[in-house]
Amino acid sequence: MIPDHKTNKLYFSGTLKECCREIATDVEVSCNEFGYKVDYLDNTNDVWARDFMPIQITKDRFLQYDYDPDYLKPKSKRRYKTNPDDVLSKLDIKTIRTKIILDGGNVVKSEKAVILTDKIYKENEKRFSKSDLIKELYNVFEVEKVIIIPKDKYCKYGHADGMLRFIDKDTVLISGFYEKANDKFKKALLDPLEKANLNINWLRVAENEKVRYLYYINFLQTKDFILVPEVDKKTDEIAVQEIAKHYRDYISTDRIRTINMDKTIKWGGALNCVSWNILE
Repeated sequence: MIPDHKTNKLYFSGTLKECCREIATDVEVSCNEFGYKVDYLDNTNDVWARDFMPIQITKDRFLQYDYDPDYLKPKSKRRYKTNPDDVLSKLDIKTIRTKIILDGGNVVKSEKAVILTDKIYKENEKRFSKSDLIKELYNVFEVEKVIIIPKDKYCKYGHADGMLRFIDKDTVLISGFYEKANDKFKKALLDPLEKANLNINWLRVAENEKVRYLYYINFLQTKDFILVPEVDKKTDEIAVQEIAKHYRDYISTDRIRTINMDKTIKWGGALNCVSWNILE
């Protein structure tokens, strides 16, 4: 798998530029500072590029899943669904296919592991038994570890990228909100991570972590910089400092920036959700 810290090319949905011009401008300015040109994807119907774009396995191999998200099941919301094939027709990218129903935002990856929430079982119950689904996940992601964690009721989309991130191949960073979760949920979250022999660190930004602070973990990471969503003026700088502690290569060369994401946060997502970053 291609982890975030090796990516060097950025795309955003064209819809983001249309409906969130200020965010798009701020992102472009920050990316340009680091020598990155932002490109926009055509034929999109919402801002969540992460969800419908393929997952990069190797430099030349991209996995396209069946993008049929539960959050667009109501007929009134179907008009927002993006067809990945329509987007990919404008890009010189070849994909391999799987019948797994999946949203890209539910994939948190390192070189050898992938973490998803258990909503993957519900979405695929008519296509795969649990054991067959796990086998298929190992096969298509080409990883040594497939780790399933519980979906959080506070996350509108039930995605893993709203809960935790990899720091390196052996360590995850979890939103501090879950450090004080009820014992049952916390155990269900930590057990599969510990069983996979992953080290656990917490992103702590306040004594009393608010649900809103979950969005800090939804930062955008590339090889050269990290963009952190602004969530609360009282804790934004603390979030940057805490992220910097765990991603020391970035802070040592002043490569962490913040972006005001208020508009997309109201819709349920932040910087990782609206971006698609790959190794070119």
